[in-house]
Amino acid sequence: LTVLSFLLHTLILGAFILASGCASPVTPVVQNRQLKETGHLGDSKGMFREPRDLKLTPRNTLLVTDFRNYRIQELTLDGDPLNSWGYRGSEAGEFLDPVTATMDREGNVYGVDTWNHRVQKLDVDTGKWNADWAVADFYAPRGIAIDSANRIYVVNTSRHSIHVYRSDGHRL
Repeated sequence: LTVLSFLLHTLILGAFILASGCASPVTPVVQNRQLKETGHLGDSKGMFREPRDLKLTPRNTLLVTDFRNYRIQELTLDGDPLNSWGYRGSEAGEFLDPVTATMDREGNVYGVDTWNHRVQKLDVDTGKWNADWAVADFYAPRGIAIDSANRIYVVNTSRHSIHVYRSDGHRL
């Protein structure tokens, strides 16, 4: 798949989820916008090496998990790069397998890092990643969602469970 067809496929899937009523009320509605083709193979901002996931954010931007560049990128709805976070590794702000990410209403970013067995939180106020955001027994987490009450749901794949957290990382 080209980057454009991947992005369009993901947006169509997102529209289906919105139409089915399964999406959170904080999911933005994008009207009268057409995503231009964006991205090519590379490691500069706006370029990708195996993009894995795409999410619309509450501030009408796109979060793309860029698997082989070990980062999360934020793009405008036109595909222009805004932010890029992450490097390869195991420290705060580093990823081994970024598979998905999401953003809460305050602009904090939550990045799921499957093979570091964690979810990291980028605090919008400090600009720092918290690698110990949630005290959990994660093993290969692969999914994340936020509801209208700002509760964070994490798919803990190899533990066959879904965990629910407050935005401060405490489990409910």
